[in-house]
Amino acid sequence: KAAKDAAAKKAAQQEAAARKAEEVKRKAAQEAATKARQEKAKKDAEAKKAAEEAVRKKAEEQRKIKEEEGGR
Repeated sequence: KAAKDAAAKKAAQQEAAARKAEEVKRKAAQEAATKARQEKAKKDAEAKKAAEEAVRKKAEEQRKIKEEEGGR
């Protein structure tokens, strides 16, 4: 009986350790996914800002050209 109890206890410990390892793995994957989403959002925001800046510069250039043409 003692051997049976010890075996059951060991199996329960192994099961708990396996569950803990799965939880740690799941948490790490979740954190990695969150970080990847944050990085993508940051890159998207930077790209949007760069695009807006390019549009603004182009509009500024067009305005200057019109002013120069109108000033002649």
